[in-house]
Amino acid sequence: MLQRSLPSAPTVEIAESLQRTLDRRWVRSLQDLLPLPETWQQYMVLLVIVLAIAGGMSLQIMLSVQTAQAEFQARQLRAEYAQVQRTNSELVFQIANRTGLVQIEPIARAQGYMPATGRVYVRRDQLAAVPIAVGTGSSTAGAAAAQQAVIPVQQPPPPQADWLAQGRQWWTGAQQAAQAAMAQLNGSGAGGVR
Repeated sequence: MLQRSLPSAPTVEIAESLQRTLDRRWVRSLQDLLPLPETWQQYMVLLVIVLAIAGGMSLQIMLSVQTAQAEFQARQLRAEYAQVQRTNSELVFQIANRTGLVQIEPIARAQGYMPATGRVYVRRDQLAAVPIAVGTGSSTAGAAAAQQAVIPVQQPPPPQADWLAQGRQWWTGAQQAAQAAMAQLNGSGAGGVR
């Protein structure tokens, strides 16, 4: 059988080829600047360095893409917010136009409400004495009856003429309250020491 013979010195040819390549000026300056690895440990170190650089670059690209996506989403949300603001302002304008006093007054009159022409003071204790008319329709008669029903206002009791006695009474009450608070503090403080 015929077999092909392999060159006897392949490493010599590779070495000569590498030497010719290294003879070029730019390769030599690169080799001076960054020495090429000669052992397998140096190759592994170079591989780790290249992988770290590639990982950093891919991380930078991923962060840039995420930042661009976030900015795009923020722009979309700002546009949506502006649209909602415009819609809200239109609704507020329509509500303001439809709920003005000129539009509300005829509706209130139709339901039996009358504009206030004078002041009526109602005391809490007298409020329970007035019957409240509950009706489903227009209660113009009930409103007129409520306006005509004058609630007699009781005058508050006259102030005491002896303001000095009032001052003494107040001072005595304040002293008693302070003494009670101190006694309570002393009682709770003594209980906590035991």
